[in-house]
Amino acid sequence: MKPAKKIHPFIFISLIIFFTSDPQAIAAPDPPNVNGPVASFTGNQSEGINSDVDFLTPPITTININSLLNNIQPISGTAGILFRNETGGSVNINSGEVENFVVIMTEGDNAAGIDAQGRGTPTPYIEIFGLTIPTGPGGSGGPVQVNSYSNITTDGSYSHGIVAQSRAGGYPEAVIETLQSMYGTYIPFVVTEVEYSDANVGQVVNGDNGGTFIINANGNYSFDAGEDFDDLSIDEFRRTAVTYTVSPGLEGDSQGVLVVKVTMTESGLTTLPGTYFSDFGVSSQSWAAATALPDVDNYITTLLADM
Repeated sequence: MKPAKKIHPFIFISLIIFFTSDPQAIAAPDPPNVNGPVASFTGNQSEGINSDVDFLTPPITTININSLLNNIQPISGTAGILFRNETGGSVNINSGEVENFVVIMTEGDNAAGIDAQGRGTPTPYIEIFGLTIPTGPGGSGGPVQVNSYSNITTDGSYSHGIVAQSRAGGYPEAVIETLQSMYGTYIPFVVTEVEYSDANVGQVVNGDNGGTFIINANGNYSFDAGEDFDDLSIDEFRRTAVTYTVSPGLEGDSQGVLVVKVTMTESGLTTLPGTYFSDFGVSSQSWAAATALPDVDNYITTLLADM
C-alpha cells in the first residue's frame, strides 16, 4: 500500500543536537554566495540542495536558504535540502524567513524535506592478526541545528519533514573493505587456560554459581548442572560462569567468560550458554554458543553495523 502523503505545515522548528560533523559539497541550479563558513542560497534551487555533490572551499558549516524563485522539488528519493558534515564541526541550516517561507516537496522513500547530519571523525585502527581492524566507531559529532520557516510536503516511507542527527563517524573506506575481506578468515585460536591455570584445560572446573564445566583446547566445552539448580522454581533461572584464556587475542591473549543460564521449566532444567570476550565483545558469540572460541565473522558483522 502506498504510504499516505505527509504534510508538514507552516511552523517554525528549531532543532539542536549536540555531537559532531563536517561540511562538504553543495550544489544546485544557482550557485551559493559563499562568505567564509556560510553559504547562502537564493534564486532557483528547484532541484534541491545537496552537500554531497561538490566540495566548497573554505569548509561550510552554515547554509542559508531564502528568497527562492521556485519550490524545492528534487527527483524522487532525494531530500529537498541535504547538508552532511563528515569530518567534524557544526551543521547549521536556516531555511526561509518569517514572512517568506521556503516550499519543499519530496517524493519517494528516505527523502526528507530537510536532512541535517553531523558525523564525527573516523576511528583510528590497528594491526591485528596482520589485518587492519578499527579500535572503535569513531568520534561523536558536533552540534546540528535546523531553523526552518518552511512548508514541507513528503510522500514516501521514512521521509520525515526534518531530520537532524549527530553521530559517530564510522570507519575509513579502506578499513571497511579490509573488514569485509576478513569474512571466513581462519584464525588458529586455542584455549590456553581455564580459571587462570593451564592445568585446567580439558578438566572439570566448578562454575562460580553452581554446576561444572569442561573447556577443551579446541574450544569445545560441556556443562553439567548436577543437582545445584534443583532448588529453582518453575520459570526461575540462575546464571553460572567460568573464565578462560584464548590465544591469540586482539592484543596477545583474550580473556573469555563462558556463561550458562539455567532455567527450571515444567519438564526440567534447560541451559542456554553464551560467551563474552573483553576485546571481541559480547556479540562475538551468540547465546546458543557452540564453541568457546571467538566468532570472528560475528565480531566483524557487529563492527560494520556500527558504521
